[in-house]
Amino acid sequence: MATPIVFPRFKAFVQGTNDPLSGGLLYTYAAGTSTPLATYAEATAATANANPVVLDSNGEATIFPGASSYKLILKNSAGVTQWTLDNVSYTGLQDSISGHNFLIDGGFEQWQEATTYTGAATLKLLDAWSVAIPTGTASNFTISRQTSGRSGSKYCMRIQRNAAATDVGQVSLIQDLETADSLALQEQQVVLSFWARVGANWSGSVNSFVYSGTGTDEAWRTAGGYTGQATVATNSGALSLSTSWQQFIITSSDAALSSLTQVGALPFYHITFSGTAGASDYIDIDDVQLEIGTSVSAFERINAGELLRQGQRRYYKTFAQATAPAQNAGTVGAYFLPPQDVAAATASYTPSVPMPGWMRDITGTMTLYNPSAANAQIRNSTVAADCSASTSVPASNEAHLTFTSAAGSAAGNVNLVHYVIDKRI
Repeated sequence: MATPIVFPRFKAFVQGTNDPLSGGLLYTYAAGTSTPLATYAEATAATANANPVVLDSNGEATIFPGASSYKLILKNSAGVTQWTLDNVSYTGLQDSISGHNFLIDGGFEQWQEATTYTGAATLKLLDAWSVAIPTGTASNFTISRQTSGRSGSKYCMRIQRNAAATDVGQVSLIQDLETADSLALQEQQVVLSFWARVGANWSGSVNSFVYSGTGTDEAWRTAGGYTGQATVATNSGALSLSTSWQQFIITSSDAALSSLTQVGALPFYHITFSGTAGASDYIDIDDVQLEIGTSVSAFERINAGELLRQGQRRYYKTFAQATAPAQNAGTVGAYFLPPQDVAAATASYTPSVPMPGWMRDITGTMTLYNPSAANAQIRNSTVAADCSASTSVPASNEAHLTFTSAAGSAAGNVNLVHYVIDKRI
């Protein structure tokens, strides 16, 4: 991701890919209205820009705002709105940079795998987020999707110590950036911001950190730290939390390490509980943002389609988005293999199974799900019978299946299966 450039040289990026927003259109209005308000081509305000301002092939334009407050609407060249900002002045126009949040799904809007997690010591969540829970105590904690109630936000994440649990825990929430994205933070100051609230029985304390490392695509969650770990930013003391939403801002005091190759954002580091948990011993989090700079800009909202594409870089499923992967969950979205060209009880092989071309270039894991029975076999939908010995062979940019045809099957039969490809850090 390139370092954002703010006014007077305005630059915008394509959401999710951070490519320049070539031909983008910036409409400028008087704050709170639909009345056009001019910007200018030079500091003397002698020449008004066209409205909308048309960005060049680098997604840039020279824009000097006037002294008034503005409402800004950025659209792509096809006229699709990217974002809207109201009541912004010259000093606040860094908010208008597109593509500035380094984190995937900081708003916790997309839950592809499940909406509730419990009983596992290390959890990969929401395609990009992970939670570390002390080994042997995971059943005392639940991580779940909740309605946030905040303007512009649909969901938040809740980390809860279950009622009557006495485990004091040390639970951490983290997102590991890929090395390709982390490199853009070299020699930069960064700001981590998020909103949080707690339940009426909250008994915990928690800190926040941004860490750097020198490894490649490291998983802080499983390793308990990074190679060459250093603290980029942290709050001073435990967060002062309440039952109402509050925003917290953690800023790096110095430039990040020049040699960093990995960055991890831990808005919640070592949540430590005390006593016996009540019914509402939880903490909620929403709108987490990691950006370059020394001040916080408006949280970047990503449209649902682009958010899904970002998530599918690490986690892909054939199921409908509202369906959690499971055996015997129905055929909607299932992958139909090419018509069978061999007879019954014969080993068959399909050369490739689709996966998005934008997935990470690592092998990952692949899990099979029978659409119509409680097993992991491929289903012959023609004769309503299960194949056997169904296995997956994932590779960095493709996957294969091997299986033995179902009894009673024949050439021309159709087989189908659900699958999940997991390449999360």
